[in-house]
Amino acid sequence: VGLILFGTRAYLQAPLTFDKQSVNDILWSMEAGMAGNSTSIGDAAGLALKTIKDSRDQQNKIIILLTDGENNDGSLTLAQAIKLAQEEKVKTYTIGVGSDRNFFASMLGLQLGSGLDERGLKELAAATKGQYFRAEDSAGLQKIYDTIDQLEPTSRDDRFIQETHELYYIPLLAAIAAAMALAWAAGRAR
Repeated sequence: VGLILFGTRAYLQAPLTFDKQSVNDILWSMEAGMAGNSTSIGDAAGLALKTIKDSRDQQNKIIILLTDGENNDGSLTLAQAIKLAQEEKVKTYTIGVGSDRNFFASMLGLQLGSGLDERGLKELAAATKGQYFRAEDSAGLQKIYDTIDQLEPTSRDDRFIQETHELYYIPLLAAIAAAMALAWAAGRAR
């Protein structure tokens, strides 16, 4: 799991990791608007593709793109992002958030425009063999994530990585020091 925050620009907030709790903590520390006020969907998709390009898992490369707007900033167009995703064979699930009540405004207390580009998000999802979803509220968003979890099961949930610290050198150094002390003592006793 990784996390990219995008607005005017796209930023890698959490590189690919098995530590879902850390990614969740980073996600909840984000503030709306901290990446800018426009939307660079193409750049976000491009950065996501670049991030997962060298992933060891060649079978389960997916992107989940959650956005409330249209691609109105950045250097990559949505068409270019679609082409790159197709070339890399990365399945993309797109989630358009918003409604007449304005999803993010109600959730985050912001006044945002209603420029959701459903057509572009549907094209991106279809071209990469993913799916487009529309979330109108938090409960709907949770149902979408549950659906994606069912569509993309993972067998790595129980995989833990533990950092090890080699400490063999401590007793080795003690043994060498003891041998040297014994050899010195034996030399003095003669």
